[in-house]
Amino acid sequence: MNKNILITASPVNDQVVNISIEGELTIRNANQLKAKLSEALTSYQNINLKVRNVNRGDLSVVQLFLSVARTARKLGKKVNVEFEQTEYIVSLMETSGMGKVFLQR
Repeated sequence: MNKNILITASPVNDQVVNISIEGELTIRNANQLKAKLSEALTSYQNINLKVRNVNRGDLSVVQLFLSVARTARKLGKKVNVEFEQTEYIVSLMETSGMGKVFLQR
């Protein structure tokens, strides 16, 4: 388990889970994050992701969020992704071309 990322799952009920993600959103942490998100997709109908306090990030994790959202849609499930819109996150999303997908303005 990588100490540069904190992933906390808090079930609301048997259908909904809130997942808080903080720290480094980098390829180094992508497998750990993917495992947690895959587990949530298997166990819940609705997944609420709250991403905050990000101090590093790269395209691999942005792509992972997009993949999870698409997989959920194919399974008839719902994923909401809410980013704390810091200057860093806005820059990362716009640079990656995902600003329109993930940032609400």
